[in-house]
Amino acid sequence: MNGYFNIGKLGATCRRYLPHFYGEMGGINAGAASDRMLAEWNLLEGGGKAVQLEPDIPCINVLEDGLMVSANLTLEHPQLYFELPQDYSALLERDADQAILWRERSRPVFLHYLERYTITGFRREGGNAYLLEREEPPLA
Repeated sequence: MNGYFNIGKLGATCRRYLPHFYGEMGGINAGAASDRMLAEWNLLEGGGKAVQLEPDIPCINVLEDGLMVSANLTLEHPQLYFELPQDYSALLERDADQAILWRERSRPVFLHYLERYTITGFRREGGNAYLLEREEPPLA
């Protein structure tokens, strides 16, 4: 999974969500939006941030059978989780319609939260999830 490798292992962070980045795609990705996140690396810090399950960090979305059924756009906690499918590529191969629906449902959530939060970590324990941390406004 790209998120685990780039964020959890290599230390990337993500602040921007780019809808339809590649335009229409073919092959296995046919019909799925080519949305992407812009990964950034601080080369001086290095190392990833694989995080452990923390039960007091709220989760933005609710999954049933691995599919997102709802999301909360009103959370204001310092840290949030966004749960992910176990393997989006496998979901796309197995059930393209569900993968396309996943992308459609997750896009507005990422666009909303990445205005004020940065994805800083990746959790595998208890299910794949991004860790989002609120960006503090600069001091005046």
